[in-house]
Amino acid sequence: MSKKLLPLLLILLFIACSEKKVYSSYKITLEESFYTDVPGNIVKLYVAQDHSFLKNIPEIKCDLSAINYFKKDKFVYSDSIPNQIYLFVGVNEKKKEKYVIVDANDNHDFSDDELFIFPITDVPLSREDKKDKFVQLKVIYDHINNGVGHIAIDPYNYFQIKNDISQDDDLQVVIGLVDYMGASAQIDAIAVEINSNVSSNLYDRKLNDKTNFRIRFKDKNGEEDSRYLSRGDTINILDKVLVLSEVSYPDITLEQIAIFVDSSRVDSYMPIVYSRDLDTDEKIKINDKIKRKYVFINFWGSWSGPSIVSIRELKELYEKIKIEKMYLF
Repeated sequence: MSKKLLPLLLILLFIACSEKKVYSSYKITLEESFYTDVPGNIVKLYVAQDHSFLKNIPEIKCDLSAINYFKKDKFVYSDSIPNQIYLFVGVNEKKKEKYVIVDANDNHDFSDDELFIFPITDVPLSREDKKDKFVQLKVIYDHINNGVGHIAIDPYNYFQIKNDISQDDDLQVVIGLVDYMGASAQIDAIAVEINSNVSSNLYDRKLNDKTNFRIRFKDKNGEEDSRYLSRGDTINILDKVLVLSEVSYPDITLEQIAIFVDSSRVDSYMPIVYSRDLDTDEKIKINDKIKRKYVFINFWGSWSGPSIVSIRELKELYEKIKIEKMYLF
């Protein structure tokens, strides 16, 4: 009888050992896009001291005018004409008009670029009125590789940015980058919207490990919820615990690693927590490190007087328990 039961027991044991939960992964392809209703990521403007090489500078009658530029690649610190996109800004006080022309095709010639005319008002505009005046424009920043980006022209300084630029305040205009990558996707039956952070550099618009993303979805009550994360971060979407495991242009991969359990109550299980090893940058599961141990966690801040005072007592406690393997401090 025992010989007959042995194969059955082995089969049951195999099945039991094989019942490790396998979760899904979700590969999502993002597409390049740009915002039309925000000033974007503000770029620094400079005054062009020498613009003799520019052709067809507008001959609009202006009381004030200037040639400004911003850098295509902000990490090139030296002035370099090929790294600069130029714009003309002028003001006609009698007509109460501000003029802006951007050398959007980067050919150092303003004759084939669009002229934008913005009225100068006697009464300061509200923020909402300023927001309605943004203008989006496509610019070429790399002719060799067909590099194209989008900027927003903000003629009324929506965020009230104080440009460190040596020219009359009436000539102030704000330029922002508005490119991002986004997608609408499904995580099983959950609809999500995923957007990358807005580009801060025309030459740095691709996804990488440091890119931040915003994920929006509906919570259990149907209310919109959102989370921010980058590679290695975890996120709870309804009953799923997901990790952003890979970022490889133009794709990102979300992997489900657990079922979400409410751990906010006393005596409930600790939630699954992940971190990254400071030496290897590998993802580690904190729960495995503290299993069957007493864990002491201290929340403190460098600005808190009592927190600073408590350091001496914490050191004394640590000296008492550091040799005990059942404690984790």
